[in-house]
Amino acid sequence: MLLGISHPQVSGLVTMGLSLVVTFLAALYVRTLVSWSRRTRGLPLPPGPKPLPFIGNMFDMPTSKMCEGYRDLTDKYGEKFGLTWSVPFS
Repeated sequence: MLLGISHPQVSGLVTMGLSLVVTFLAALYVRTLVSWSRRTRGLPLPPGPKPLPFIGNMFDMPTSKMCEGYRDLTDKYGEKFGLTWSVPFS
């Protein structure tokens, strides 16, 4: 008996309280996702080469003479441009 409450009652209160906390956190997470989705919908992406599915811009990224390669991309797309990275599954 804890504070005049029997053990099954305490267990039920803890379970109910935990359920409320989890439900509140899940609702907050969903609300944040929806809010973020509404803010970013329709915003234009920065200019850059069109990425390929699954591999992104892997073939557009310079591998040798990187300074010259990125300078060429800057000349073509402007000072700020976007490249998409892909991560292979391991």
